[in-house]
Amino acid sequence: KCKVEEIGVPLKDWDINIYRGITTGCNEAFIIDEDKREELITQDPNSAEIIRPVLRGRDIKRYSAKPSGLYILATGYDLDIPNQYPAIYNHLRTIGEKIESREIKAKGKGVFNRDDQGENWWNLRACAYYEEFDKEKIVWGNIAYSSSFCYSAPAEFINAPANLLTSESNDIKYLLACMNSKIFNWEFAQLGIPLGYAFEWKKQYIELIHVPPITDTNQHIATQIEEIVDQILEAKQNDPDSDTTTLENEIDKLVSELYNLTEDEIAIVKGSV
Repeated sequence: KCKVEEIGVPLKDWDINIYRGITTGCNEAFIIDEDKREELITQDPNSAEIIRPVLRGRDIKRYSAKPSGLYILATGYDLDIPNQYPAIYNHLRTIGEKIESREIKAKGKGVFNRDDQGENWWNLRACAYYEEFDKEKIVWGNIAYSSSFCYSAPAEFINAPANLLTSESNDIKYLLACMNSKIFNWEFAQLGIPLGYAFEWKKQYIELIHVPPITDTNQHIATQIEEIVDQILEAKQNDPDSDTTTLENEIDKLVSELYNLTEDEIAIVKGSV
């Protein structure tokens, strides 16, 4: 524990930002499938400008997401949807007057007010970090059995309560590997909130976990790690169910090297002693 804390730097001290995914206030209106996407773009090609792929917590897996085939209508806080994107506006109108009156009947949950809106009923809520979704990022679900951090490509939206991490100066793929490592999971298990066998992966606990900064001394290891992450992502892109255990084990060995762990210390992390 002392070695990990001495060599690593808490994520809160890195140049990173952690945000919560988007809350639409009415997923049935603002999240659409592939068929509806094609229909809207056929009606008005400009619709493609604000139809973005979206990931839900259930889609997020280790390293790579399982494609959901879903999209979000990124109508912004104050975009003039009726005039700029008439096909999308007409789609939203078909959901019914419940949205316009800010009353939405959720399946099995009764009626609630849609407070998560922008200037108009067709807009999403105010959000100071919409531009972060245009960056490559690390995303994760709110509850998981173990570290399951996922790479997310630019322009991909994340639906709440999933979270995202971005950085202007740090390599996302290096951080992704470290956050998916057994050492990260081991340290988090001592701090996180257990929910039976699972944990609630909250920002305030993730920020406390120590990750080794990249230095001139360990740059060659970091480069190897990033190369392996690329291999994992390529394999998952070709087949989301592909087994990348061997590659992930290689990353664990390299991350252990970053912390200068001995074989006995590695065994502690693995839970074998």
